[in-house]
Amino acid sequence: MIRVRNAFPAVARGITESADSVSDENVAAFYRRSETDDDLLIVMNLRGQTQEKDLMSAGSGFVLAAVLNTNEEDITYTDGKLTLPAYSIAVFREGI
Repeated sequence: MIRVRNAFPAVARGITESADSVSDENVAAFYRRSETDDDLLIVMNLRGQTQEKDLMSAGSGFVLAAVLNTNEEDITYTDGKLTLPAYSIAVFREGI
């Protein structure tokens, strides 16, 4: 987690905005906005089962930048569809 915070200053110094179009009872999602760094979208699986989310409603222009995973299953992001294994976190950076 410290590596993610150091790699993306908006994690530590950004302003948090909810991403209600992505969040539900299984997945928490929020934006970290920064005036000096790239905006981030952080998506967390809160459950012990794999979750799939369509991120097209979160806006275009975000690219998968970092993952935090508690098991050997891969986090995948293809064509706007995110697959998050149990208790994993995906960090997306605003694309250029």
